[in-house]
Amino acid sequence: MIIKRMSLLIFCLLLVTALLPQAALAEEEARPIITLSNETAKPGEDVTVAVDISENPGLMVMLFQISYDHSRLSLTGATGVGLTGWDVNGDTILWLGNADSRFNGVILKLHFHVLETAAWGDTPVTLMCNDGGMGNHDEETFLPEIAAGSVHIPNPCGIWITEIENDYLSYTVSAPVDASLIIAGYSPGGQMAFGMLTEAVSGTVLFPVSAEHIKLFLVDTKTFMPLCEAVRCVKTKYGILH
Repeated sequence: MIIKRMSLLIFCLLLVTALLPQAALAEEEARPIITLSNETAKPGEDVTVAVDISENPGLMVMLFQISYDHSRLSLTGATGVGLTGWDVNGDTILWLGNADSRFNGVILKLHFHVLETAAWGDTPVTLMCNDGGMGNHDEETFLPEIAAGSVHIPNPCGIWITEIENDYLSYTVSAPVDASLIIAGYSPGGQMAFGMLTEAVSGTVLFPVSAEHIKLFLVDTKTFMPLCEAVRCVKTKYGILH
C-alpha cells in the first residue's frame, strides 16, 4: 500500500535536483525499459494498469509523472508490487530505495476509475521521466525507454435482433442518451420503401410486405452520423435472415 509522505517526497525531489548537475548520464545502452499494460473497461468501472521494468541496470530512485486523459480517467491510487514503498502526490510518483535494486518485472499497478462521461476508444496511459528522474547509488542517472499503455473504452452502442416471429422483429438497443434509431425498409431494387426515426430503445417492428430488406441504424441525434454498425435483415423464401 502507498503511504503519502509529503515531507519525504519533497526531500527526494530536492535530492534528485541537487544530484543532476553532478551526475553523469550513464552509458546510452544502459537504458531501463518501462512498459505499461493495455486494459479494457467501460464507463463507471475501475481498471488497473500494470507497470513493468526490464533491462534494469540497478536503481535506487525513480521519479515519474503519470500522464493520462483526465476527461476519461481518474487516478484512484497506486500499489507497489515488485518494489514497495512508492509515494504518490497528485500525478507524481516516487520510489526511493535503501540501495540499488536490479529487480525486473511488474513494479507498480496504477488504479483508475473510468468516468461515466468518458468517450469511447483507446486512451493512452504512460509515465514521463525527466533527466535525473532515475538514478543509482553512484549518482549515475538513466533515461528510460517508455512504452505507453492504454485503457480501451468500448463503444457503448449496439443493436441486436432478439426474436423473429410472424414478420415481427424484436430488437435490443444499447445507446447513449443522445442517440436516435432509424428503421428503413428497402425494395428489391434498393429503393427506400419506408423509413422512420424513433427513440433509441428496445422494441418491435413489423417487416413490411413492400420491403425486401430492412436496416436498423443508431445515429447521433444532432448530426445523424452513425454510432455503430447497422443491423440488416433480409426476407427470403426461407424466412427472415439477419
